Amino acid sequence: MYKVRRNQAILQIDETSFVYVQPINDKSITMVNGDKISGKRVFNQSSAQLAFGTLCYRIQYARGSYANDYPSRVKRYLDEHLKIPTTLLELSLTPTPSENSSITIGQWTVSAGTVGKGASGMVSIASNVLGQRVALKRVQVGRDRERTRKVQAKLEKLAALCQMKNENRLLRLIEGITDDVRSANRLADVWFVQEPAAQEVLSTTLTRGLFKQGQDRISIVTTVLVDILGATNFLHQNRWIHGDLKPVNIGIRTWTSECISVVLLDLDDAEESPFAGRHHPARPGTGGTIGWLAPEREMTGYNELADIWSIGVMAIELIWGRHPWRQVKNPWRPGSEASVLQKEFHEMYGEAVDALNKLHDEALRETVLGMVRHPYAETTAQRESRLTAKEALRLLGRAEDDENASKRHKRL
Repeated sequence: MYKVRRNQAILQIDETSFVYVQPINDKSITMVNGDKISGKRVFNQSSAQLAFGTLCYRIQYARGSYANDYPSRVKRYLDEHLKIPTTLLELSLTPTPSENSSITIGQWTVSAGTVGKGASGMVSIASNVLGQRVALKRVQVGRDRERTRKVQAKLEKLAALCQMKNENRLLRLIEGITDDVRSANRLADVWFVQEPAAQEVLSTTLTRGLFKQGQDRISIVTTVLVDILGATNFLHQNRWIHGDLKPVNIGIRTWTSECISVVLLDLDDAEESPFAGRHHPARPGTGGTIGWLAPEREMTGYNELADIWSIGVMAIELIWGRHPWRQVKNPWRPGSEASVLQKEFHEMYGEAVDALNKLHDEALRETVLGMVRHPYAETTAQRESRLTAKEALRLLGRAEDDENASKRHKRL
């Protein structure tokens, strides 16, 4: 009479902490918000209409799902009953849908407010009815519409490369969405939908004390460094430069006692590498971030080894827990203060090199020293050629010599 089968559908919680419904077979009629479904449908909004045959229900998240301890209870349920490992940090990306009006962009519903802010836009976390979780970057086009178009084309090219090579350590563009399809409005927005949605960034893991102390810290630093170098090596092997590597642009995909893995974020300023033996001309003040910017980017010319300098600075930061020579102004930019700033830099750089030379872990010591070599150093050893990503990985005993390197788990 009601066209409901004995085994109609499954109602369950998935790894996002959202409830979902899934028909058991093709013969059962299950509808969500008036649409017949044949596969899993996630409830990523606070309420919905659900029909089994001719029986109709209005379902909504109960008050208890908004309680402070709800994520902990969901995590315990996923771990113990569904054998789905997750973290509270990961669950925080998709909290119980708000009872207020939700923000929807295309197929994506914003689940967590602004989680990051870059030079070109604000980043939120969103999900769709399939349970796919993404980073949603909102960019205001402004007057330079052509630049936004070029950035999107570049991100599409990199995403295709990652898909072809099965590389999952770079943030990948899924689609671009605009509210101005006729390209007539200067105040229009473009949303870049990207995945994976990172739980947090490297800078926050430092402030939260996740790097521990002593030999445990060295082990964690090495693990993180290998993953960053592996992703960067992939870029360099395919003739790309990231151009702005720093702790806030390293996303954390997984951080547990068994496994740590990262993803490189914010590829908006990535550029193709120059041909072998050549360099891009220096363009002072047009890219990178002071503190992680390689000297040659402002002085003479640069190639993909500018990324290695940035990783070397991050490595020292991870070892020490602070930036080794953070200066408010760029010491390498031409100007009246350049000589004073460079003198300050050389003093701090020398102290950092001396401290690194006392590091007991030989592989990590030689790797980091090799990554922060630069042509203006005061010692002959530090003026030698900078290590490549591949050479650094080899020194750490983790040479990437197969196409499936990006799929290997990084065990502690």
